[in-house]
Amino acid sequence: MARLRWGLQTFGDSFALTTSFGIQSAVLLHMVSRISAAIPVIWVDTGYLPAETYRYAETLCQLLKLNLQVAQPEQSSARMEALAWTALGDRPTRRHGSLPADAQGGAAGSDV
Repeated sequence: MARLRWGLQTFGDSFALTTSFGIQSAVLLHMVSRISAAIPVIWVDTGYLPAETYRYAETLCQLLKLNLQVAQPEQSSARMEALAWTALGDRPTRRHGSLPADAQGGAAGSDV
């Protein structure tokens, strides 16, 4: 906790933590909640996280009263994927993990 206190004293209002809400994150988040409820905790939510991560994050936020700041892309993950397929010429391949070979118009083992 001494390093967290040092960071807060040294950087003041510019001090923040980041989290992935992985299992190991709970210890650090608990420590920071004991020092100051004002410390921003930044979480990058890509939209691709498992449902369990969102539930775990919600539980920790409620228990620890975190000052959570969620950073999200301006575009939804569905929109980003759609635009990525467009950039690929609307031809998803097995290499991209979306379609079986017969749905791609190619034989098994081909890179259509």
